[in-house]
Amino acid sequence: MECLDESTVVDLIGQRLDEAARKAALAHVESCEGCRDLVVALSTDEAFFPTEPATFQTGDLDDLPSGDLFGRFRLLRVVGEGGVGVVYEAREATRRETVALKVLKEPGGAHTDRFRREAKVTQALSHPAIANVIEVVEHEGRIALVSPLLIGESLDRRVFREAPFPTPGACQVLATLARALAFAHASGVVHRDVKPQNVFLMGDPREPLEHQEVKLLDFGLAKALGADLGLSTRLTESGVVLGTPHYMAPEQIVGSKTITIAADAWALGVVAYECLSGVRPIEGKSFGQIFKRLTQETVVSLADRGLDLPEPLVSLVDALLATEPSARPSLEAAARILHEHAAK
Repeated sequence: MECLDESTVVDLIGQRLDEAARKAALAHVESCEGCRDLVVALSTDEAFFPTEPATFQTGDLDDLPSGDLFGRFRLLRVVGEGGVGVVYEAREATRRETVALKVLKEPGGAHTDRFRREAKVTQALSHPAIANVIEVVEHEGRIALVSPLLIGESLDRRVFREAPFPTPGACQVLATLARALAFAHASGVVHRDVKPQNVFLMGDPREPLEHQEVKLLDFGLAKALGADLGLSTRLTESGVVLGTPHYMAPEQIVGSKTITIAADAWALGVVAYECLSGVRPIEGKSFGQIFKRLTQETVVSLADRGLDLPEPLVSLVDALLATEPSARPSLEAAARILHEHAAK
């Protein structure tokens, strides 16, 4: 049996496999160290169960049927769902404005801590490219985050549909993302879970990339770098692997005690590589495979992918994907280079 992919492991943990598939998967896990690592990671780290943001919708909101109440908010429709939460379009009972309400599926535990962490961090970061959380609300023992309703799609959907992107449009999105991360770093926060699924493109997905407004999402795994944000250390204990494997820096994937802003630089490099080439620099069907390749193999440079890309852009991505954290450029420097190659 081949190694399990992440979706199969999620179904195994969630008891959604039929009996034959479950037995086969468990038998393989018993004999494969890499897949055992993946099961452990997925069963203990909520970062592997991201909440999908809204997709592009049209229509008259007043024609939608009314739904249940969550506190003072009436739920209109589901616009996204993941392993941790469900995102609803909602309207405050006494007002006409609609918002996004991300409701935690199960109360209590580390997921609640992560929701509160995301709210605390984004409320401390005021930047046009960072999606903010307005407030945290609770209803009948459940918790939810209230955010502005974003209309558009996540970058991972655009990547799946269209990548590799034209260089100017890709660089415009990446430059905005780099500036948002640089702002967070200057504010004493490292994101630690930068990936296309956590980058939102506001606007009509049928329009070119350069017409999209970029928003960085989900600071639920953020770490304070000396800033007094009152963040619990529960999710940041040394030796704990946090993040999504394909976008994790080498120091993250080995559970280093010291994770710095350089981890976000690496993740930006992975996102840039994927946007410009259509593939990720490190692929693997299991945590073990990714761990082995990330720690034992050299990333194939964009220069060797047969792409027609400007040399400064290729050099930047190579530098962002340097194994040694100190060799990676700052996000401010990355933003400047990306901006030079962005759509005007």
